[in-house]
Amino acid sequence: MILQRLFPERKEIDPEHYRRHLLGLNLMLLPWAGGLALVAWLPYIVVDVQLYAEHGPWLLLLRSGLSLVGILLIVFYFIKPLQKLAPVWMAVLAIYLVVVTPLITNLVENDPRYVSGYQLVLILMAFVPLTFWAVLSLLLTSIGIYFVLAFFMHPELFGPSYEYVLLNVIVALVVTVAMHYANERIRLGLILRENHLSATRRSLRSRNLQMLREMHMARRVQRKLLPAEFPDNEHLETAGYYRSIEQVGGDFFEIEQLSEYSGDPDDHRMLIVVADASGHGVPAALIASMAKASFRNALRKRIFKPHLILQDANRDLLDYLLDDHYLTAYIMLIDPDGGMMYFSNASHRPAILVRPGRVDAGLEQLDSHGALLGMFEDATFETRGMPLESEARLFFYTDGIVESLNAHGEEYGLDRLYFK
Repeated sequence: MILQRLFPERKEIDPEHYRRHLLGLNLMLLPWAGGLALVAWLPYIVVDVQLYAEHGPWLLLLRSGLSLVGILLIVFYFIKPLQKLAPVWMAVLAIYLVVVTPLITNLVENDPRYVSGYQLVLILMAFVPLTFWAVLSLLLTSIGIYFVLAFFMHPELFGPSYEYVLLNVIVALVVTVAMHYANERIRLGLILRENHLSATRRSLRSRNLQMLREMHMARRVQRKLLPAEFPDNEHLETAGYYRSIEQVGGDFFEIEQLSEYSGDPDDHRMLIVVADASGHGVPAALIASMAKASFRNALRKRIFKPHLILQDANRDLLDYLLDDHYLTAYIMLIDPDGGMMYFSNASHRPAILVRPGRVDAGLEQLDSHGALLGMFEDATFETRGMPLESEARLFFYTDGIVESLNAHGEEYGLDRLYFK
C-alpha cells in the first residue's frame, strides 16, 4: 500500500522493464562514476596531511579504497558478462561512500570542513540510479553510522555548540531523500510514457501490417478486374496497359468476346469497356469492382447495345453507391462482320480513332452524350455508330494520362497524347 501511494506509476510498469531501465542507466554511468571515484580524493591528500597529520595513514587508507572501487567499476564495465550487474557495482560504490565518509568525518572530530564533504556525499546519493528504497536504506545506514560513532567518539558534539553542524547533516539527509523521490517519480513517469509510446508503435505497426495485407488483397482483387489475356482474331488485334498512381485505383478496362455470352461460336463481335471510378485508393477500387460486376451482369442478360449496357449498370450502381460516388465509362462494340463499330459514352474520355498514314489530321474523338453512372435515376445514354476502317487504330484511355503532372506542375495534356 505504501509503495502504491508513494509511486502510483509502479502498478502500470512491468517490473522487468523497470529493471532493464535501471540497468541501462547504471551501465551508462558506470565508467564515469568509476573514473571520478579513481581521482576524486587525490586533491584531499595535501589537505589531510596539513590538517590531520596524526591521522594521515588512516585517512590515506580509507580514501585510497575509493580508487580501488573506481578501478573495479571501470574493469567491470569492459567485461561483457559483468555488465548485467551494473546496478550491483554502482551500489558497491554507494555503500563505500556512505560508510567510509562518516568514518572519516568522525575520525577528524567532525571538523566542519569535513562535515560539508559528508553533506556533499549525502546529496550526491540523490542522483544514484538505484531504487528509492535502496537509496533510502543506504542513507539511513550512513546517518546511523555517523551518529553512533559521534555519540561514542565525540559525545560533546551533542552539546549546543555543535547543534548547527548536526542540523545541517539532517537537512542534507532530508533534501537528498526528497530529491531522490522526485527523481524516482520522474524516472517512473518517463518509463510509463515510453511504455505508452511502445504500445502505440506496436499498435501502429499492427495496423500498418493489417493495411498492407488489405492492400495486397485489394491489388489481387483489382488484377481480377483487368483482362488476363487480350483476345485477338482474324479481324482485330488488342493490347492494353494499366498502371495506377497509388497501389490500387478505380480505373479498369475489359475486353469481351461476345460469343461467350451469345452462345454463337461464329459471333466475332468484341466489346471494349473502359471505366474510371471517382476517388482514389481502396474506395475507388471497390466502386470499380461493383461496376465491372454490373457490366458483366448486363452481358449475361444478353444486353449488347452499349447505351443499354450503361443504363442497366446505372440502375445497379444507384442501389449501392453513396451520393458522392460515381463512375465514368466508355463502351464500344466492334462488329467486324458487319463492318461497324458502335460506341456510347458516360462522361468518360472519348476514344481516339487513328486513321492509317494520317497521324496528324487523321485523329478523331469518338464521343456521344451520356451522364455519369451512379448519379441520376433518369440518366440517358446514346449509341453512335460508324464504319470500321481497315488498319485503323482505336485508343482508349482514362484521365490519369492527360492529367498527370511533370516536375514543373504541367499536365501531359491532350496535345502531347495526340502527337506523341
